[in-house]
Amino acid sequence: MKEAEDRAATTGALTRPGSVPMISDEVATIDPVEGSPLHARDFFIPLLVMIASIFGGLYITGDGDLMKGSGSTAVLWAVSLGIIAGMILYAFPRNGKSILSLSASTDLVIKGSMGLVPVTLLIILAFAIGQVSRALEMGPYLVSIIGASGATWWMPALVFLVGCFVSFTLGSSWTTFAIILPVALPLAEGLGISGALMVGAVMSGGVFGDHASPLSDTSILSSMASACDHVDHVRTQMPYALALVAVSTVFFLVAGVFA
Repeated sequence: MKEAEDRAATTGALTRPGSVPMISDEVATIDPVEGSPLHARDFFIPLLVMIASIFGGLYITGDGDLMKGSGSTAVLWAVSLGIIAGMILYAFPRNGKSILSLSASTDLVIKGSMGLVPVTLLIILAFAIGQVSRALEMGPYLVSIIGASGATWWMPALVFLVGCFVSFTLGSSWTTFAIILPVALPLAEGLGISGALMVGAVMSGGVFGDHASPLSDTSILSSMASACDHVDHVRTQMPYALALVAVSTVFFLVAGVFA
């Protein structure tokens, strides 16, 4: 109990007043089982089961072809089997005593699932905003403006900045790639710009939003895993991300001159 209080006090000292962690206190303050053995296999065995199950799920759902398998189904099966493997492993008696009984493990699974409800709702809303943005064709509109401006040495840097904006707005790097690459590559070929440089600009811009956007699943899951306020997480990482954007923009400008 004392350790939980100290942990809560430390977390509160590192966040702004009124901050709301992305995961409930019931989950963030779960204490380790007292007297449990410290063995690496208790971590690695469920993890390996989960990883192996992902490939197995892809193989089954793809009828023998991993590339045609359903990623979402495979991940669902893998996580479920990893949890089951952990529950069985912890319930197995060691020196006459198990780490966790099946009923205790079930209670923790239910408690953990309940703690993820706010995160799930936020991800659903993020996907909804992304769908609206794509329906409005914001990305293609922005890229069409760039394409109409002509070939200049600053084009790679501008493509990079537009990619940053689109990915930050949508919260998805892959969506940004899908929107901008089909336009950026023909531009590069037709206007004599290095194709590799343009691809790098698009990829770099997409990764920025995937890392820094509050709508990104990466940011949401990071906030959840660290049990911190989502706004605090985004706000504290933004100076570093923007500093790299500034440095990258300079390098893309220089590369545009010599490419």
